[in-house]
Amino acid sequence: MTVTCQTCGHDFGVGQWYQCPHEPYRGTAIPDDVPGGFWVENAWREPRKFYSQSAYESALAADNKMLAPRWSPGSKHLDRWVAMDAQTLENARVLVSRQSKESREGKS
Repeated sequence: MTVTCQTCGHDFGVGQWYQCPHEPYRGTAIPDDVPGGFWVENAWREPRKFYSQSAYESALAADNKMLAPRWSPGSKHLDRWVAMDAQTLENARVLVSRQSKESREGKS
């Protein structure tokens, strides 16, 4: 089955992009299954084996648990989430100096 583009008059079919230019689709689907499965040893009292990431996440959700990735120095997979900008650090400095100044004046 082919369709003619109303903009350029090009005939395109299944697997081609429907907007100009009409190139083949190059996307990929990431599978959810894990061939051979994987063992999880630190979420429950007994180790469990899962054959897909969604089954693992569903089991965690059923027990009111969730994945909590943590950054560690040298990590190739996560960015550092706890970085502070200069304005936040300046605001903290002002708050801390204000508190220490008030406590010195009140104790005298």
